[in-house]
Amino acid sequence: MSNENPESPIKPQVIDLDAEDVIVDNAEAPSAPLPPAASKTFISPTKWLLLAALLGGTVIGAWVYKDFLSGYLPSSELLAAQSRIDTLGAQTKTLAEQVAAISSASDHLKSQA
Repeated sequence: MSNENPESPIKPQVIDLDAEDVIVDNAEAPSAPLPPAASKTFISPTKWLLLAALLGGTVIGAWVYKDFLSGYLPSSELLAAQSRIDTLGAQTKTLAEQVAAISSASDHLKSQA
């Protein structure tokens, strides 16, 4: 097939370009073919079992600490809260003694008046 139709209203354009030398650098060329893309790997049943054992061990360890070891190995927050509770208890006892002293003093003043 020829595209030389003299009746065509569109005339082909000719672009005149100078030739250039193309040099291929061998260092950029891959020396070995690339390995095939890795397919999606699934976790093997052994790894699932190991993951389940690790999760179960964590849960059981937390339960054992909470129920048994927390009394022997308290955290620093628990020790701070315990000292605050002891301080508040002592203050409450002191205030109760002061209220009792004031009450007895007011009863004594009532009896004298």
